[in-house]
Amino acid sequence: MNIANELIDAARRWPDTTALLFDNQRISFDSVARQAGQWQASLRRRGVQAGDRIAMLLPNGPEFAFGYYATVALGAVFVPLDPALKADELAGILDDLQPRLLVAADRLRGVVHDALALKQHSLDVHTPDEIAGDTPAPFEPVPVQADSATAVILYTSGTVGGPKGVMLSHDALTPSMHAMIDVLACRPGDVYGFAVPMSHISGPMLLGIAMRSGMTLLLFERFAPGRFLDDAERHGMTLSHMVPPMAHALLHNRGAHRLTTFRALVTFGMTASPEMLHQFHARWPHIGLSSGYGLTETGPLVTLGPATFPDDKFGAVGKQLDYAGIRLVEDDGSDAPTGGSGEVWLSGPTLMQGYWRRPELTAEMMPDGWFRTGDIGMFDAEGYLWIQGRKKDVINVAGLKVYAPEVEDAIYKHPAVAEVAVLGVTGGLKGEAVKAVVVPKEDTALAASDIVEHCRSLLAEYKVPRLVDIRAESLPRSRTGKINKEALRKA
Repeated sequence: MNIANELIDAARRWPDTTALLFDNQRISFDSVARQAGQWQASLRRRGVQAGDRIAMLLPNGPEFAFGYYATVALGAVFVPLDPALKADELAGILDDLQPRLLVAADRLRGVVHDALALKQHSLDVHTPDEIAGDTPAPFEPVPVQADSATAVILYTSGTVGGPKGVMLSHDALTPSMHAMIDVLACRPGDVYGFAVPMSHISGPMLLGIAMRSGMTLLLFERFAPGRFLDDAERHGMTLSHMVPPMAHALLHNRGAHRLTTFRALVTFGMTASPEMLHQFHARWPHIGLSSGYGLTETGPLVTLGPATFPDDKFGAVGKQLDYAGIRLVEDDGSDAPTGGSGEVWLSGPTLMQGYWRRPELTAEMMPDGWFRTGDIGMFDAEGYLWIQGRKKDVINVAGLKVYAPEVEDAIYKHPAVAEVAVLGVTGGLKGEAVKAVVVPKEDTALAASDIVEHCRSLLAEYKVPRLVDIRAESLPRSRTGKINKEALRKA
């Protein structure tokens, strides 16, 4: 079944309920379906057919939803692009994708023009207003073979060989939606704060959760801690998810927000510092803290929940979902023993179809149906998965393994630390040495020796950083909010 049918069902069940709330616009489920119908008819008039790739360069907002459902309803492939892309980045993706047409926000026409000029592309480009039109048209999803028809191509921010297009089928997108609905008990009346980029996998996933549960999505064009907290109180936000640095920013906002309606916050995208989560819980003890794990390539979720983690599980990424296959594999290809660590390999119905136009890379990453994540993990006795770091984040100190997140969490316990990243650097006869890059809190004096002595009180000597770089400026981050360790290694 075409995944766009979820919008038909939502418009029938909750026609007048607010589906999207954006800049004080309230858009009902029925209105989303009507707008998507107009977009669908407009795309059809422009020759869009099943299988065509339709690129959309749109910020967070209702137009993203209209464009997504209109595209997949035609059996075409929806390709959301990050509106923060620079011209040369956009040019490379468009050259790789070869889309049928591009819909770009009017304020992004300049970067589109520059990108097309770089590659001398000829491409049909339209603004949302040009596509929307004003002629009513029914929203009519066409039948598709849901287990094989590609619904979306999502470009990941890869570092090797540039961004890669991840192809996901209609069927691959749905299990994560149902997992979120079940674990968080999403229902009509819930208001879900959505401040991460919709151009990533969260866009299609959260739209689907809203359509299947009747909850309202409160959309933010960009994340600003003060605005997020103000709107959370004004609109009675009950749920949200974000990457840990966003939660850290909320925690350190100086406003007196009580967030009395807020029920649960889920962290995705990277491992959250247990110390940060304990501080968050101390400030807002009524908010359940949860986490999940997965990648764009895995549709995304393979672990999630429960909705409220026990305190001693802060930093874990949840429990294995029943549809997901997870192996922890040692360097020799054998499964790690119970309680042991290994590279996380994933399989299941949410797995990607492959990388767009990258058959060799697809075969390399999942040669036997198991996707190699590059993450090192372990299951504890209660079935919680703990991500200990990337394989490249395992620091070899004289033959002993040091996991960067463990050292980072220890450093975060220092009251003067705002940000930290730990990485391995060449360390002479001992192989590698542990290096910490630390940003102090505002108006706080912090010396490298303070960090070393602090770590000595918490960690074995071989895990204590031998090099400490104290910086005044914030650490570099990717567009998803993760600390960019590659940039730090090159600095």
